[in-house]
Amino acid sequence: MIRAGLIFLAVAQGAAGLVQLFLPRTFYDDFPVPASPWVSLLPPYNEHLVRDVGALTLAYVLVLVAAAVRPEKRLGRVALSANLVWTVPHFLFHITHLGHYPTGAAVGQTVALTVAVLIPAALLALTWRTNGWPASQGVAVRSTRKGGHVATAETGQVTGTKDKDYNLIWFVEACLNNALRLETYIADAERDGDSELAEFFRKAQSESRKGAEQSKELLARRMSKN
Repeated sequence: MIRAGLIFLAVAQGAAGLVQLFLPRTFYDDFPVPASPWVSLLPPYNEHLVRDVGALTLAYVLVLVAAAVRPEKRLGRVALSANLVWTVPHFLFHITHLGHYPTGAAVGQTVALTVAVLIPAALLALTWRTNGWPASQGVAVRSTRKGGHVATAETGQVTGTKDKDYNLIWFVEACLNNALRLETYIADAERDGDSELAEFFRKAQSESRKGAEQSKELLARRMSKN
């Protein structure tokens, strides 16, 4: 559902952005339809401004597309939040500037802008639900974060590396990253004069290095057999 919503927002707002950028006068005079335009009810026309709005719209549409192509929660939240940064102020401005609008145009525009806020807001709320984000179809979802692997099927045919070997490679990286991160933690503890905590982090760092070395040796043996 979230991916479908991202695609819908990207298509709908991307279409508007393309018209704004490449046909600014048409957008001003005829949007959403020539018989009942909305934009021209707030004059004057400014080509530079309309083209800039189109370019900026396409910029955040690009983020929406990236989030739809790569269904990852943090990227999705950034994309939807960026969308709301645009749609909420846009909505608030227009509902307070309806004095020159015919009733039909005022109602139509308000409904459209309300929907433009509610859709990304609802999708953003869904990203906080454990079952609200789509998993890849037919393969395991892998992450560089510990515990991010959901085992559903062997993915070696996709990566060219069997899952068990992939897991070992991931473990090497995790140990090395942890050892590097702990260097910062040690420095923080020493700066605060907490020798007990600094020593604790040093021991943890030593274990991370040991885990990385053992994993590299095991990985090398396995790779040599292939």
